[in-house]
Amino acid sequence: MVKQVLMVLVLLAVGCSTPPLSYEELVERELASGEINTELFLGIDFGMSSKDFYAHCWELNKEETIRQGPGNLSVQYEPEELDYPGTINFYPEFYQDRIVVMPMIFEYKSWAPWNKDLFSDKLVIDVKDMFESWYGKGFIVHDDPELGKVLVKVDGNRQVMIHIKDDRLVEAWISDLRTQEELKAAQESTSSL
Repeated sequence: MVKQVLMVLVLLAVGCSTPPLSYEELVERELASGEINTELFLGIDFGMSSKDFYAHCWELNKEETIRQGPGNLSVQYEPEELDYPGTINFYPEFYQDRIVVMPMIFEYKSWAPWNKDLFSDKLVIDVKDMFESWYGKGFIVHDDPELGKVLVKVDGNRQVMIHIKDDRLVEAWISDLRTQEELKAAQESTSSL
């Protein structure tokens, strides 16, 4: 209950700076602007091939910037921008052998059920602040039909969405909106087979 109240307060605080545009109007405006943002983080970009992604991660791993994530199913990065030591586990979604979405899971390393200071309602603020330092301010609150309340920022083709998954984890997705309709259609045709 306390977590939900805090999340509502956070969303209201963020919402106070919400521009008068709806989410749909924001996406339409940004796509119409023609602005193209390919940069994600750590030198990873939209459009990067799987081969280039693996080679780049191999180099980052040799530099000890990243390491294998849990179960060797993701890449793990420890960002310095969080208030407490934490991790990001990520692995891109490819379409036609190009990165189009970067899903991420964030958590504080010292999270425990009794350590309320490290719950996801605190982490979501840290994640938003980190993304604002990377991509600039401008997050709005959006009521997503599947996820509920999310924080979202759209810059041209790049959309950043943040969501509290549970008491410990925060999820985020950075998506290239230019490819989302095409990707959705491809997934629907595959699932109907």
